Amino acid sequence: EVVMAEAGLLSSFKEERRAIEVLDAGLAKYPDVFDLRMARVFAYERAGKGDAAVRDLRKLLADRPGDPVVQNALGYTLADQDRQLDEARTLVAAALAQMPDSAAVLDSMGWVYYRQKQYPQALEYLRRARELGDDAEIAVHLGDVQWAMGDEAGARATWQGALENHPDDVQLKER
Repeated sequence: EVVMAEAGLLSSFKEERRAIEVLDAGLAKYPDVFDLRMARVFAYERAGKGDAAVRDLRKLLADRPGDPVVQNALGYTLADQDRQLDEARTLVAAALAQMPDSAAVLDSMGWVYYRQKQYPQALEYLRRARELGDDAEIAVHLGDVQWAMGDEAGARATWQGALENHPDDVQLKER
């Protein structure tokens, strides 16, 4: 918990390199702690080290086959990096079979379909995700799909509505 707190504090100050170093040291002592391993994945993503994040997620999945949290994380990460989209969809589908009412997993499936330019399917999953969870990232993704489908007014309304609930979200402000 101390390692996670220190790494989180460093991340809050945009010190991702140092946060990764702290997590590396923690994992040297506690190599099997799932939360530390996932925290390092997220730190890699924030630091723009997508290949390292995917590498760690693949190791986690090898250690925890069938884990829906890891399947979803790897699938989403691949989709977010716009690579290996068929594999991403397979991973997220496996997670969704185990967690059908998870807003995060529904969002991931919507994001995979968005990356595959299958906008109607993406819209369906993202609308369901938004029904289940008030999350800024879901709103960003939903608005992106609406925009891609030519519904610019709908996208703006989605982003503006979410911004009222999440006024500090950087992605919503950018949109």
